Amino acid sequence: MIAHLRDSNAIAGYLDRSRARMGMVIPAGWTRDMRSDRETPVQFILDGSDPNYAGISRGYVTAFVEEYNRRQLQSFLNRKGLREIKAPVEGAIRVWFNEDLESRVFIVPGIIAIIIMIVGALLTSLVIAKEYENGTMETIRSLPLRSEEFLLGKAIPYFFIAMMDVFIAVFMGQILFGVVVKASFWLLVLASGLYLAVALSLGLLISTATKSQLVANQMAILITYLPSLLLSDFVFPVSNMPKVLQLVSYMIPATYFIDILNGLYLRNVGMHYLLSPFLVLVAMFVFLAGLNIMLLKKEGF
Repeated sequence: MIAHLRDSNAIAGYLDRSRARMGMVIPAGWTRDMRSDRETPVQFILDGSDPNYAGISRGYVTAFVEEYNRRQLQSFLNRKGLREIKAPVEGAIRVWFNEDLESRVFIVPGIIAIIIMIVGALLTSLVIAKEYENGTMETIRSLPLRSEEFLLGKAIPYFFIAMMDVFIAVFMGQILFGVVVKASFWLLVLASGLYLAVALSLGLLISTATKSQLVANQMAILITYLPSLLLSDFVFPVSNMPKVLQLVSYMIPATYFIDILNGLYLRNVGMHYLLSPFLVLVAMFVFLAGLNIMLLKKEGF
């Protein structure tokens, strides 16, 4: 809301009740001092409870004050009879990849990464633990079944379910929000399948290691879902995190998948530019799959 107050102390009440996000204090005689070419201070009070909004607002205020001061200085020098001064540098700003700065163009791809992690890791974290709790694991061990075949049998249904979710999310993002894949659609399918393989391997590893559905579900939320949501450059920029959390973000598969999605949705790049995150996801899958096979072989497979 916009309000004109007679007392600067009343600004605190508006900010405390969230009725305003910013207050501007103009002292008495401000116009007179300005016309007399004297110093004219102005105070801006920002609500910092939302850091993103406060940071953007401060940037706008700073740019406005600097531009106003520049114009006033030019006007002062012109009145003194000096030749009109033009700014030596004039910035021409152009935004690439997301020209309108629409948040949905970044949020929709990030949601795809979260959906895959939910279906891939959270659901598969229960499948092997359920066998242990029901007492059917001994029967499975007696079958002529290798550990690789057992893992594939558990993972394949969830792989196809998650891939269907990916197609639905891509379709709904295009129909409802107008967010279109600018690069190759088949490269998106390849990246989603690879990331899903990592999520499935991580969920099966948790299920095998815990042997309890309750513990596996809690572990999956703490290890897969929450880090993918909070530490993957989706909700919070990794560059603004403490150094320790930045190091943790490098171990989260969603960090690399979101990087790939940004390249496909926003920058319209190919495999040549996305090779690094692809290779990291491949290395994660090989490592997690090897751990799964090793744990199952210790169980007698």
